[in-house]
Amino acid sequence: MNIIKVKYENDLINYKFSDNVIDMKNGLHIKYFSKKNLFKKGGIINSIKDNSILELTNINRKKKWFIYYDTNYIFYKNPGRVSLKNKLEYLLNNNFLIKKI
Repeated sequence: MNIIKVKYENDLINYKFSDNVIDMKNGLHIKYFSKKNLFKKGGIINSIKDNSILELTNINRKKKWFIYYDTNYIFYKNPGRVSLKNKLEYLLNNNFLIKKI
């Protein structure tokens, strides 16, 4: 596991390691590494089946595939639209007041 964090340190910025499938929810962007050969891929969680199988899609949702939670190291990141939504809600709640940083 430490090998992954060192080797892919730049790719995993803003990603959190998932040690429990309960952390996962639909819409999360993940990067996953096979436990056997440390091969890296990524996708967006479309659904979770039986608390161990993740159905993934690509960004434009044209391709779909499945991975097993138990056979991969999984890192997740909330989609950018959540942070955009939070920023827009902040602006709405504060009469569009923008603070200069």
